[in-house]
Amino acid sequence: LLSNLPRVISSMASVFRIVTEVDKQNSHKEWWIMGTPKVVKQHILSFLSPISLNHGPHFIA
Repeated sequence: LLSNLPRVISSMASVFRIVTEVDKQNSHKEWWIMGTPKVVKQHILSFLSPISLNHGPHFIA
């Protein structure tokens, strides 16, 4: 997991950024399969939180 952590974080950051942009545009029609932008952001944060707690120094590096 730690060897792939940079890719995982980069991917999650990209998804988070895109969801934030869509949320600002208020065009949620395309996102109904994934859920509302708020729900998608919550899932990303809930996914990354345990990783950051257990692997803090690696997460920051």
